Formats: sequence, C-alpha cells, structure tokens
Amino acid sequence: MICSWFFIVLVFKKYDIIYNHLNLPRTVSITNSKGTGTTSYIYDATGTKVKKIAPGGSSLREIAYAGSYVYKNNQLQYMTTPEGYATPTVTPSGVEGYRYVYQFKDHLDNVRLSYTKNDAGTLEIIEENNYYPF
Repeated sequence: MICSWFFIVLVFKKYDIIYNHLNLPRTVSITNSKGTGTTSYIYDATGTKVKKIAPGGSSLREIAYAGSYVYKNNQLQYMTTPEGYATPTVTPSGVEGYRYVYQFKDHLDNVRLSYTKNDAGTLEIIEENNYYPF
C-alpha cells in the first residue's frame, strides 16, 4: 500500500528548483494534477527576501517584504513586532488602527500561544500549540 501511494505521488507531482548565486531558490516550478505554477523569489545583495511572486487563480500574487512589514498586492498585511505581530484594521475610510497579536514562545522560539484583546476588551486566545514528545 505504501509503495503504490509513493508511486502515485511521483507520477503526479513534478517540481524544478532553480537557485541563484547565493544558493537561494530563485524559481520553483510545480506540475501536478491540478495544473502548473511557478513561484519566483527576489533577494537583495545580502540574501534577504524582498519579493515573492506566485500564481493566485487567474492573476499573479505579489508579496513584498520590507523589514518587518509584509505587503500583499501593495497593501499592508501585517508587521512583525518583538512580541508578535500587528494587522491593520481597514475600513472604507482607510486604516483606523491595528490589532496586536501577542505570542508566547518556548525556549526554542516555537510559538506556543497566540492571544489578542477582542472588541469587548477581554483576552482571546487565537491559537494554542502543545507539543508532548511522549
């Protein structure tokens, strides 16, 4: 059973990765039963990722990275902070504020708990990850 599943995965998935001179992926091309797609990455001279261009339905999706700010199709999606991240609260009149999500991390820097303050002003747990190796 495992061998036949492995064979199906090999037949229906094909990918090609092209690396740049810094040994970072420049393009990743994937072909599977759902179609084909190519994701491109752009880096600066130090190897920091600046932009990711990926297919998103019938158009291309651009994700730009500017320090701790992440933009998707030229709109701010979130910005990282030392305690977690903040997402803009967007209304028809523009950005009115930010929703801060705080993250509690363990000694290996894995996120164990993400929490925020909801509209009522009480603490809301967004995500909780418990890892027990035994």
